[in-house]
Amino acid sequence: MNIFLLYESFSISNKALKIQEDNQIKQMSDQASKIYVHTLEGDLPLKSISNHTIYRPIMIGNSSSEPIYQVWIISAINKYSFRKNKIRFDDDNYKYLFLPILTPKITYKIIATDGSSMGGVRPEALIYFKDSRGKRWLRDPKGNLHFIKERIDIPKEFNINEIKEIPIDPYERYSFNSIEDLKKKVEEINQT
Repeated sequence: MNIFLLYESFSISNKALKIQEDNQIKQMSDQASKIYVHTLEGDLPLKSISNHTIYRPIMIGNSSSEPIYQVWIISAINKYSFRKNKIRFDDDNYKYLFLPILTPKITYKIIATDGSSMGGVRPEALIYFKDSRGKRWLRDPKGNLHFIKERIDIPKEFNINEIKEIPIDPYERYSFNSIEDLKKKVEEINQT
């Protein structure tokens, strides 16, 4: 009888701790839930740095009232699930963007992708960042938000040999306030 009561007490304590932890994460995720990234439809007619690179416009949003930091945007596919699949990249992965800070706004950028393939597989991005409290988060290509307790070594995880000081990809340096501005720049690039 005493063992049963001890077990029940322990079980109830564990459930209470789990609920408390879930509530803390929910409260912490207030800012993180307002961060998103989306690879937009339509290949951009830009000259690629390799034969199998397709450029796509990407929308990055921070609708919170505070900036986020150490923002990694990794080009992946819509079928990717965090920690269940490993993303396979070339020996030198340049299909990413790194932003030291992202202030509250929506911005458009150009990202290298592998393009679409059969079976409904299409390019989609994931975003890994630190919120204003220093907590790490990852939003996977399916839109799921993950609180990351232990730091992920992004370069190692995604086969990035080094953070580029000078962009290898000629289009990485551009940022736009609207998709129309992005498309105008693509037209300008193609005319030169």
